[in-house]
Amino acid sequence: MIPPAWGVGDRAEAAAQDVVVTVTPGAQRVIFFSDLCPGQHLAVLGADAQGKAGVELAALDRCRLAGRSEGRRSAEEITLFDSTGLAIQDLAIAIAVFNAWSEGRVEGRPAAL
Repeated sequence: MIPPAWGVGDRAEAAAQDVVVTVTPGAQRVIFFSDLCPGQHLAVLGADAQGKAGVELAALDRCRLAGRSEGRRSAEEITLFDSTGLAIQDLAIAIAVFNAWSEGRVEGRPAAL
């Protein structure tokens, strides 16, 4: 594996990192089965509609997916986090606001729904 670095040169170098994050709003694949390395972790975002995908299907099939397995069983397995949609961003914002309110940094007002 290539040591972690910011501003990795090209797609192949980026794909060789221990942790690979894709934020791809289009249909062009950027991670392929042949790119995967033992022990790697993929975090994929942005492919949130039909026709969009940043990772080749064969590469996805090689990963251990939540709901289908209990998680990584060895250091060589490849893991995947798929954050399709915006719910994770909503949750992060809600947690940040709640923490700020709990610490007295912001005030909250009751709202009738």
